Amino acid sequence: MKTLAGLSIFLAAAVTAQTFNSAQVAPKEAWQWTDEERLSSRFNPTAIAQRNAARHAESIPGTTTAASIKSTGSTSLEYFIDGRRDPALFMPHELFENLLRAVGSDASVRARGRRVLDPGLKSLGFNDTAIFWADLEKDSKPFLVLQAQLIAHDPHFSDRELCAARAAALARVRKRVGSARFDQLLYTLIAPGLQYSQSTSFPDPAARLRHEAEGCK
Repeated sequence: MKTLAGLSIFLAAAVTAQTFNSAQVAPKEAWQWTDEERLSSRFNPTAIAQRNAARHAESIPGTTTAASIKSTGSTSLEYFIDGRRDPALFMPHELFENLLRAVGSDASVRARGRRVLDPGLKSLGFNDTAIFWADLEKDSKPFLVLQAQLIAHDPHFSDRELCAARAAALARVRKRVGSARFDQLLYTLIAPGLQYSQSTSFPDPAARLRHEAEGCK
């Protein structure tokens, strides 16, 4: 499973969401985009060229770049996403998995993530952040258990089960918190702190992300 593991959630609260640049989609807040709008703009050749040009034209300190995913053989597509410039291009499940680092098994990561994100949570109306994290961990427990199996190289680990558990956890949190409110959290607190680059020869990377968003059914 392709993940954004390694992207930092700890810088997200120190930056604010920027107005993103996309001529392909009518202006709206990043969390209001549909999955199809995200994929269409993310993989639009003209938009990719513009983002790559912007990447080379400016240096943006204070963010963490994801490890590139390199494919063997010929490369058919290379693209880059800067979450401060184009937060809407990330899929919700990608951002959700990064948020879950703050309820993961690494105590130091949990503590630092919560310390940095708590002020942003309060600004969005989640005044009791201890309850927020406890509820998030409860809703995501099946996913976190499977993720621990992955980290431990458990021979019984199932990539498909992990994908399904992530989608189910996201659905539970959205139902409890409200989809619009939770997505606003993801796109204002998590996305702006991320950068992501990929080189892939996969014939339809949008289909792969769509499949993940649907729980790999």
